[in-house]
Amino acid sequence: MRRNTIFIGLLHANKKSKKDGKCRQCQKPIRAGELHALVMTRFGKVQDLIRGLRVTQESKKRDKYEEPTGRPIGKKEGLRYSRIHMTCLAIWMIGYYTRKSEWRREHRKGGRPTGTGALSQLTVEEKLTRRRLVRRRAELLRKITKEEDKELLLKLARKLKDVEGQMDIPVAEKLARRHPEAIKQLRRKDQIIRSYSIA
Repeated sequence: MRRNTIFIGLLHANKKSKKDGKCRQCQKPIRAGELHALVMTRFGKVQDLIRGLRVTQESKKRDKYEEPTGRPIGKKEGLRYSRIHMTCLAIWMIGYYTRKSEWRREHRKGGRPTGTGALSQLTVEEKLTRRRLVRRRAELLRKITKEEDKELLLKLARKLKDVEGQMDIPVAEKLARRHPEAIKQLRRKDQIIRSYSIA
């Protein structure tokens, strides 16, 4: 899943059978029998974990006579959901996405702080040039992965060496996302190329 993708929850089309509800977005009533959206944002294992924690907390509550005073915990404890008019659903989802994105930025863990590192010091033109070189490098690596002819492999290896020589800041190989089979093929091709002189 991509970094910019945010999982919101489970979406259900629902009708209340007994009493009216309230729309989480516009705060207007949702009439009984009216088709609306029910979005579950906390459920499954997370809900079970929270429910178990609250059961433990409530079971420990006692009065001065050691009589239990904790409230009963139902099966829906820890479940979080929102009822929303169908016409309000898109606006609610945009708002939810925005709030979640801002929370992620504020509570970002790990990684290099924004605005630091060598790449952040490059000009717009330098970044554009680097992006083109990175794409060219990736294209050559894909060709090397598929190529079996030794002479063509050597030509591709020389082109790759030339492209990498134009890059002031090398690509961080540890951060590259590749399929295990592609990694295996690249290692095999690298051994073949190393057996020849590519100077």
